[in-house]
Amino acid sequence: LPRPQMNGYIDAKEPKKEYDTLCKRWKDMAHFIEELPKISASTKSAGASTGSARRDIQDGLKVCGQQLQSDLSMPLSVGHALTDIGSLLEMVNDKLFEGERDMPDSISRVASDHLNHSFPALKRSVDEVAKSHAHLQSCVAACETASNTPQDHHRLYTAAQAKYAAQHRYDCRLSSALELLSSALATCEMDVHRLLIHTSEAAAGAMSTLKAKMDELEAGTWSNTRALLEKRKEDYAQEEKLEKEQLQHQQDKQYAERYHELLDLLCEGVAEGLLNAADGDGRSVELLARVLDAYDRGYPLMMKVIAHEVDTTSSPATLLRENNFASKMTIGYLKLITHNYISPISEIIQQILNDPKSYEVDPQKTGEGVDVEANMQTLIAASSAFLDTVVNSIENAPKVLRELLRHLYDGAEKKWPGKGYTAVGGFLFLRLICPALVFPEKNNLVPEGVVPDNDGRRGLMLVSKALQNLANGKKFREPYMEALNEWFDSRVDSLRAYLEEIIVVPHYAPVFNLATVDEVNANEIPELVRLLVEKIEPVCGKLERNHKELIPKLPIVLGQVTRWVEVENPQPAPKA
Repeated sequence: LPRPQMNGYIDAKEPKKEYDTLCKRWKDMAHFIEELPKISASTKSAGASTGSARRDIQDGLKVCGQQLQSDLSMPLSVGHALTDIGSLLEMVNDKLFEGERDMPDSISRVASDHLNHSFPALKRSVDEVAKSHAHLQSCVAACETASNTPQDHHRLYTAAQAKYAAQHRYDCRLSSALELLSSALATCEMDVHRLLIHTSEAAAGAMSTLKAKMDELEAGTWSNTRALLEKRKEDYAQEEKLEKEQLQHQQDKQYAERYHELLDLLCEGVAEGLLNAADGDGRSVELLARVLDAYDRGYPLMMKVIAHEVDTTSSPATLLRENNFASKMTIGYLKLITHNYISPISEIIQQILNDPKSYEVDPQKTGEGVDVEANMQTLIAASSAFLDTVVNSIENAPKVLRELLRHLYDGAEKKWPGKGYTAVGGFLFLRLICPALVFPEKNNLVPEGVVPDNDGRRGLMLVSKALQNLANGKKFREPYMEALNEWFDSRVDSLRAYLEEIIVVPHYAPVFNLATVDEVNANEIPELVRLLVEKIEPVCGKLERNHKELIPKLPIVLGQVTRWVEVENPQPAPKA
């Protein structure tokens, strides 16, 4: 088998080790077949030697038995026993000689069968590997040429996709050849072992007839031999099991890591480029959040984003409030993670929507005869109910939410001493809880199809305003809202206690996963890859500013993962 040239690959993951394994197993197979005639000749020679030695032993036992029978000082039974053992050994020797006589010819037949039947198929399989390797080299050269052409991302993507398709065919044929070689070698070895076992079983059957005369010796010898054989059988089974587990572990590892390059690019800046290119639409955020969370990349990315936002923001009042990647990604991720935590407020939302006009406290917006004072009490009661629901549900706050709020608090407190709780409260209520309150239809907090009317939205906004002012530590200045300042003073301490508690991360804090790896591999990753391919030019354009180094990598990685997506999630054929 000719040695291939291993140069010219774009990456360092060329399967040289697997190709070397193919070459080694091919040599092992040829060497084993070559050795079979030598084994046959050795068996004949060994059979002749052992047969002669056994005949000498049986003759010696007979002579010894006859001498002991004539010795009056020895029990007569001992001489008879030795004579009988000699006769039995003669029978055993005949049985063993029969097997040793036939076994060399059987081994020769095994070698001939494999040379005539196994080798042609193996040769064809190895030739196919060599052809696939040559095709792969040409695809690699095309990919390298495309990578040297600036600004032609689609060409590089197409070349990379062709390269990985060729590498997939090469890997499949290489794997098939390795499997055929391993199977042929194992079959050949098993055929020879079967012959040896057959001879051993014949010998064991003959030797068992000695048991009556050699109870003590035979019992110990045979039981020990049997124990050793059973132990060896268990060892073989354990070794085979271990090899299978190691192979499965390697396959699982390769399977789990096949999207890691794409995930690395997303975390390094491609996610930001995609959201900017897609104008931050909700589906893009959800795709990124579910994929990154399934692969345990969501939390580290949020930590990095929050730290960068704290470093680049001039005031805690504007922290995570701009319409940028940090805000979109952080809010979108936490919105999905915290749905179960904030869902209890849906009951109070429904109460407001059932009678929205009883919450209006602006005299200019109420009709004549409306009791504004009564509406104020209703508004205060609803605001207190919302706050109590959030505070009392703190044990259901997801662990990742508490960890990110703790990270936000530490960063803000370090940069703006004494403003840590203000940053946490402002972010938690302004960007997470209050938007869910004002737009419940976008957060699955009302039945599907229910959209609040103008009065209902106004009632939700008044409750949201009360909670936001409380979280920001700012009393109400509007004349019609000043009555809420007394409520403000009565609840500020409970809110502070809640903020102090939520940034503590207990060991029992619930952990929520948006999706499993298998789920995102089957659903979100194919959609995400198609979206990136569709928007590859605008995404690369967005990367020009801050992540220019990622531009040449993205088409290559997409070319690679597109092949996996097509294999694992084939698209239905178009109708004629």
